[in-house]
Amino acid sequence: MKKIIRSRRIVPAAALAVWGCLTPALVLAQSGQAQPAQPVATEPAPGPTPPPVPTWSDPEFERIAKLLTGSWKTSKPIPTAGGDSVEMVMSIAPVVVQGIPNALYVETARADALHRPSREAVFELYKLKGKVRLRTYDFLRVPDGVGSGVTGMWAAPEAFPQSLNRGNFIATLDVELAPSSAGYKGQTPYPYPTGRGGAVEMTSQISFDGSSITVADRGFDADGKVVWGAGNDSFVFQKFDPGVQVQRLDGGLVVLTYRQGTGEQAIENGDQVAVHYVGYLADGTKFDSSRDREQPLQFRHGGLIEGWNKGLTGHKVGQLSRLMIPAAMAYKEMRRGNIPPNSALYFETEVMSIQRPQAAPQPPAPPATPDASVEAQKAAEQKGEPAKGEAEKAKEAANTVPQGAPK
Repeated sequence: MKKIIRSRRIVPAAALAVWGCLTPALVLAQSGQAQPAQPVATEPAPGPTPPPVPTWSDPEFERIAKLLTGSWKTSKPIPTAGGDSVEMVMSIAPVVVQGIPNALYVETARADALHRPSREAVFELYKLKGKVRLRTYDFLRVPDGVGSGVTGMWAAPEAFPQSLNRGNFIATLDVELAPSSAGYKGQTPYPYPTGRGGAVEMTSQISFDGSSITVADRGFDADGKVVWGAGNDSFVFQKFDPGVQVQRLDGGLVVLTYRQGTGEQAIENGDQVAVHYVGYLADGTKFDSSRDREQPLQFRHGGLIEGWNKGLTGHKVGQLSRLMIPAAMAYKEMRRGNIPPNSALYFETEVMSIQRPQAAPQPPAPPATPDASVEAQKAAEQKGEPAKGEAEKAKEAANTVPQGAPK
């Protein structure tokens, strides 16, 4: 099986097919703490609104979606041309995409790198001449078909960007589905043209029943020989818990945690923190990356945009996360560099270090005042009278009986 190497990721060639088995401080700083915003005549950023709920135009589509929804891992590692083998994970969830009804978001990644998927796509369920079809869509203008702005949305489908619509995607192929004894099965009605991996056309097959998904994508050269894909075999995906934790915070902020941090210190306001990050817009545009500079961003926590201030609080060293920040918790109606006004922002973050500031030293105690008895003694000596010492005064006080006390 061939392997495709892009952006230092190695995935099986079949991961590219239908099912996927084929200045930093200025950018993040709050208003008044960084480069002035360019004047832009825009409407204020909308406040948080209830997320749209997926609906189905046909009860059969809903049944199919329920059978597909979830995370699925290959039952055995898939060999690569490099001689190693990798486990692949496919995650699916219903989403709302303007112009694409009955939609599901699909993401495929290596099991050891869920935060860096090899493929992101959208499926549409529709009927043609009374038969159910599943149509696949790839993202436009995004290398490798990976949207990046929508990474992880299978875990928080309500956060799928409402700014995306059919114009952000391109249809690739259809799979015709039919009921089976336990679920559904189907295949492409005919070979589709492709240029991937030396193939000139490809086919796809699938069957699923709610407990497993079996797929077989194959690419053929001009002589009809299989040059990538399942060959005479199929890839079996089984239900799988990827362990990604989802935190939904006030204001629509969503934090996905792919890897927990370690150590006793968790980020608090005022801490000096170093974080590697990559920032994306909803359409997949990468607007900034500390990893490209090979130098993490260092900052005092609490002084950046609200989405970072709240989203990173409590994180520990080594924690690998995804921040989905609504526009109202980012730059609102302002423009920042190549970030348009009213933009939701999506960050991959990894905490590299946390330093807690030392407590300020206590001011020295004020110098002691002169003893009152010394002053009294000096006064008495000036009058020619013997002054009473502290011991004598204490003795007299002990022999004094308060007025009205029983004797």
